[in-house]
Amino acid sequence: MRKIEGHGWPGFCSNNVGRIAQSVEQRTENPCVGGSIPPSATTSNFPPNTRKTLSILYFFFFISGASALLYQLFWQRMLFNQLGTDLASIIVIVSVFMFGLGLGALAGGKFTEFFPHHLIISYLVIELSIALFGIFSPNIIASLDSFSFSNNIFITIILSFLILIFPTTLMGATFPILVRYVDHFNTHIGRSVGELYFANTLGGAFGAYLAGFVLLYVMELSSAIYFSVFLNLLVAILTLIFLKKQKS
Repeated sequence: MRKIEGHGWPGFCSNNVGRIAQSVEQRTENPCVGGSIPPSATTSNFPPNTRKTLSILYFFFFISGASALLYQLFWQRMLFNQLGTDLASIIVIVSVFMFGLGLGALAGGKFTEFFPHHLIISYLVIELSIALFGIFSPNIIASLDSFSFSNNIFITIILSFLILIFPTTLMGATFPILVRYVDHFNTHIGRSVGELYFANTLGGAFGAYLAGFVLLYVMELSSAIYFSVFLNLLVAILTLIFLKKQKS
């Protein structure tokens, strides 16, 4: 077998890695080099107005994430009263949230393809729809008692799933809609997805803290749900103001 020149196999690897790194660096810095790699944009490279717009949109999605987590925790508490504090109620609420978010993400992605010019107004309508459901959700979930069919747990689970699939699908649809809208400013789909997901996850963590350490200590469960409704309405109002400023 022919011996590789240099300093053996390690030397061969290091030499090739060095040449590859040098080639990448040249392509990144020199746009005239064939196959050049454009430098990734950072937030500091954006115009001031763009940075401000992105910050506003991330703040909206932060509040949406907090509201979604509050709904999940509070609806789960309410289902405890209908199904009992056992594994079944936990499975129902987690399953419907995961399924609804996934279904909503799929539907929202298709929506952005057909209506790419109505993204932010669609986000506003979705937030209002979630708030509207939230207002009636305590009575809707409490009505499961009338359809329990002699404590048939399977019928109750199905009814719970059908009731909660509507708001969770709406929640899931907000992500692809905002990603598509933010991408108009970011021009980098990976950055749009990552930053929005970060803002939403951070909002969810804040919502979990708010529910466990603040809201359930100072108000009843139904009042806590109305606080979540308030967050959705706040996002809707702020989005409307944002939309008017964008058009002016």
